[in-house]
Amino acid sequence: MSRELRHVFQVVIQSPIEVVWQELTRAGVQPAFFGTTLQAEWVVDGPIHYRSAESGKDVIVGRVLEVQPPHRLVHTFQFQELSDPPSRVTYELRPVAAGTELTLVHDEFGSETQTFQRVVSGWPVILEQYRKLLESGAVQVVRDCPARS
Repeated sequence: MSRELRHVFQVVIQSPIEVVWQELTRAGVQPAFFGTTLQAEWVVDGPIHYRSAESGKDVIVGRVLEVQPPHRLVHTFQFQELSDPPSRVTYELRPVAAGTELTLVHDEFGSETQTFQRVVSGWPVILEQYRKLLESGAVQVVRDCPARS
C-alpha cells in the first residue's frame, strides 16, 4: 500500500472570508504567483491560466473541479514547463475569530514528481504574500462574487 503524496498548508488571515475569497479568485496580476496574470472561469470544468506577465506564456494551467463560494475551490494544476501529469489543489476557507483560516491541500501527484518537489517551497511563500496583502487593508470586498456555481 503506497502512501498518498500531498502537501497541506494552513494560514489564518485577519480578513473576512468574503475578502479572502475575492482575492483568491481575482483576475489580473497575481504577485503571489511570482508575476503571473490569472485568467479563469470559476465554473466547473472552466479553464485556469497563470500566464507570465513578462512573456504572456502559460506557466500553470488547470481546470476547475469544484466551486463553493466562499468556502471551497478545487482545481487541477500543471506546470507547463514540466512533463508531470496534472495534480490537484484544494482551498478551504473557514471563518474563525481572528478572520479566515485558509487550508490548502495539494495532492494527486501520483509519485514524487518535479511538481511535488517544487511546490513544497512555493506554497508557503504564496500564502504568506496573500496574508500580508489582505491584512494590509489594500484589498476591499466587492459585492459580486466572481465565482459561479
